[in-house]
Amino acid sequence: MTFYSEFSSYYETVFPFREPVLQFLDQWLPGTGRILDLGCGTGAYCGHLASADRPCLGVDLDPEMIRQARKRYSSGEFEVLGLEAIATLPAAGFSGVYCIGNVLPHLGPGQLPEFLSNLQSL
Repeated sequence: MTFYSEFSSYYETVFPFREPVLQFLDQWLPGTGRILDLGCGTGAYCGHLASADRPCLGVDLDPEMIRQARKRYSSGEFEVLGLEAIATLPAAGFSGVYCIGNVLPHLGPGQLPEFLSNLQSL
């Protein structure tokens, strides 16, 4: 079991949902189309957006985080997927993308340019 799997049941205690963050996302993300939450953790923001009729896919590398997200936020869509694999998502499938917290540092040395290129292709 990984650190994040063990941590998943405490995730929302350590990183609680914050209404101002949701308001920021709601204001700046496109009003229509599917949204992508990179490194969604247990899915709070993706779940809240989806429950407000904003289709959202949350992806996270840790299976236990995704299991918690599916359990807590049934309106959201969640998949186990690492940042390095976002090129496997359907192209032109998202109108907006966000990434909160310490997610990007999980990319390895030199992976950021390819990640950003793949992200631009979505």
